[in-house]
Amino acid sequence: SISGMEPKPPYCALMDSRTAAHALDRIARLLELKGENRFRTRAYAQAARAVLGLDVPDLAPLLASGALATTPGVGPVTLGI
Repeated sequence: SISGMEPKPPYCALMDSRTAAHALDRIARLLELKGENRFRTRAYAQAARAVLGLDVPDLAPLLASGALATTPGVGPVTLGI
């Protein structure tokens, strides 16, 4: 660290469950239109429903604690989005 400045954790913008679900659903629809693998498309759609069901104002605490990773319907690939 320079002059006592500690490194900061990466910035994570506030994201509510509805916004995240909307993004995941759009990805699913775009993949479907592109003709991608139906299992991949379904995974994004399922993750969108799972995240929407959380109904939280900010997903960052769930992501930081690891709780989002254990949410049924949210896999490692969709978690990375």
